[in-house]
Amino acid sequence: MTVNEIILTYKKVKALPSKCHLNWLKDNFNPILKQLDRNININWACSNCMKNYMNMLVGWYDRQQAEIKKQEAIKKAEQIKPKKKRSAKKQAKK
Repeated sequence: MTVNEIILTYKKVKALPSKCHLNWLKDNFNPILKQLDRNININWACSNCMKNYMNMLVGWYDRQQAEIKKQEAIKKAEQIKPKKKRSAKKQAKK
């Protein structure tokens, strides 16, 4: 399973899948959590801490998805450029 799938699963059911063992969590989520907060002291054994970490990761995932949608909207807007209207002088010449 990927990081995104785990975060979406947690977001839906508020529980981690059984495939996520402690070492997998450390290897995949610790770098993201350290990126969010350099001073964080990560302890996956504490259930309350785990819930807080997962909520931080859900927020991080949601912000990433919002930014991706924003970039796609900008690209769409750039592709759909309005046609320039001809000036009255140019139309009169024809």
